[in-house]
Amino acid sequence: MIRLFRKIRNQLLSEKSYSIYILYAAGEIVLVMVGILLALQIDNWNENNKIQKEFSEVLEEIHEDLVLDTTSISLTLAQRILDLEAQNRVIKAIRDDLPFNDQIQSDLGQIMLKRSLRLASSGFNLLRESSLTTMDDHSLRSNLIEYYEQAVKEMNEEYVDDKFEFETVLLPYIRQNFKDWDYGKFGIPLDWESLKDDHYFLTSLRLNLTNVSSTINSLQKGLHSANKILVLLDKE
Repeated sequence: MIRLFRKIRNQLLSEKSYSIYILYAAGEIVLVMVGILLALQIDNWNENNKIQKEFSEVLEEIHEDLVLDTTSISLTLAQRILDLEAQNRVIKAIRDDLPFNDQIQSDLGQIMLKRSLRLASSGFNLLRESSLTTMDDHSLRSNLIEYYEQAVKEMNEEYVDDKFEFETVLLPYIRQNFKDWDYGKFGIPLDWESLKDDHYFLTSLRLNLTNVSSTINSLQKGLHSANKILVLLDKE
């Protein structure tokens, strides 16, 4: 192709067709410019395809993370609801001055517990490092921020509170006042009658009701937020 262009230029010059040569030269320049612009366009297209592929892969990872999160949150939420019911039954048994029985023994193993909560955020971290600020879907973006920067933070804070009460209030009390106790399964006090008269124990249970209720509320909001994002991602 280059030889052909050179041959045409030489022929025009040799024939002294200067006006035609100028037009030809101009056309050649335009052709070169078009080639350059086309090459740039192809490069941009390839780069955009690469970015879009990476973005799609990040969204897929976020989807996988959220599926794991919703499973973990649902399981923990179900456990915390059962814990709250058990704790309410223990408080009622103390108020009603009930004798010790198998139900109370089982419920004492569920009071003031901490329940582990494992949440995944690797996909969102990748998105935040790359293209979160340039996402075209503003609804998806706002829901992602709401979940990962608000709901997840709140759920983790509630877990920290539960862990603190479990370790600083319940465990020391169990060591002094129970002869046998198994996490989430059962609790056998040294003297149930004395335990019923212990105002510190009853007050601790009452205060913890608010803590557990707050944890349940944060888990419910987190689960709702995560499911909203999954619906949006399924539409992508």
